[in-house]
Amino acid sequence: MKRLFVFLFFFVLLLIVCFVYMEVGSSGISFFGYLLNGGDETSSRIIYIRLIQLFSVFISGASLALSGFVLQRILKNPLIDPGITGVLSGSALGYVVASYLLPSFSTLFLFWKGLISFLFGLIPGIILVLISLYSKDSIGVVILGVVLNVFISSLVVFVQSFFDPNTLSSVFTWMMGSVGINDFRVVLVYLGIEVFVLIFMIFLSRYIDVLSIGEVDAQVLGVDVRMWRSVFLVISVFLSSISVLLTGIVGFVGFIVPNTLTLLTYRCRILNTRDAVVLNFVLGGVFLVFSHMIAKVIVGGYELPLGVVTGIIGAPIFALFLTNLIFR
Repeated sequence: MKRLFVFLFFFVLLLIVCFVYMEVGSSGISFFGYLLNGGDETSSRIIYIRLIQLFSVFISGASLALSGFVLQRILKNPLIDPGITGVLSGSALGYVVASYLLPSFSTLFLFWKGLISFLFGLIPGIILVLISLYSKDSIGVVILGVVLNVFISSLVVFVQSFFDPNTLSSVFTWMMGSVGINDFRVVLVYLGIEVFVLIFMIFLSRYIDVLSIGEVDAQVLGVDVRMWRSVFLVISVFLSSISVLLTGIVGFVGFIVPNTLTLLTYRCRILNTRDAVVLNFVLGGVFLVFSHMIAKVIVGGYELPLGVVTGIIGAPIFALFLTNLIFR
């Protein structure tokens, strides 16, 4: 009964946040009024754009939460996050390089940008997994991730220096976190991919459990640790790449959401890893949708970069977790 209540609570929270998001906007057009009375072509266009943004931001948040959850489990480190580890920066570097080589925004070029973004994101992910295999210091892995993140971010800025001023401005805005896709068909493709990955992770959740108990115990249970760790690493980087393509670099979502649900799991013993996968998907999307809503309304007439809002919320929370880990 408690398990059903938890899922019902998150479902209702999702509906409320999505409806409020569709209602809020600088144009003053009411989504509820539009549903009741309809509207002209301008109103329809604005509601359409809001809907695209809602799906884009939700998919991005869900991707980051799932990616962070997987990284924390396979690396056995609660401080790991796709942004902190450099996975997001690696994907962003691939996207920026692809944008320079493939300036077109057609569907075919979006595919190649996505592929290059994924391949570049694999590099820091593989480095971190290799280091985690030979290091028992969880703080050291985090510090290495921060160093990788800074180095790759510097490479991103270096590549951006080759852009013309107009392209550079749009790319810089996207890097800070913004919703750039305006084709609902593309967003639906990403949604379909996201749902497929979610189902895949639900069926493989028991392997996440086994990997989280340690390499020796996992091998005793007959699990090929390196193979499954590699599988989940690829999944994590793939999810991070989707987020980068949709909303640019948005930090701390993959840290806040999985750790919040971990605390909830400890309190509600009825929740298992399969439940945690689903709830990370939902809460990650809800958190980023809420953050984007704040970004649109907190400064009148101007939309803050999405990464700024998540950074303001996430940095103090990360500092609290880090302090607790160091001084416990």
